[in-house]
Amino acid sequence: MNDIDEVYRYGIFAMLETKVIEFYMRVSYGISKWRDVNRIVLYLRDLEKGHLEDLNRDRE
Repeated sequence: MNDIDEVYRYGIFAMLETKVIEFYMRVSYGISKWRDVNRIVLYLRDLEKGHLEDLNRDRE
């Protein structure tokens, strides 16, 4: 298994994990908190992108 496969697989896992968190938060907080949840989801996606960028930088 090479590093690119590992980074790609981790990226897919992180993306799915973010979707699960997003869904759970939207269901648990309800529509009244939708805007706050969106802000948190965007923050999580930024973290996810930053982490993947760090992984790519470490690989080089």
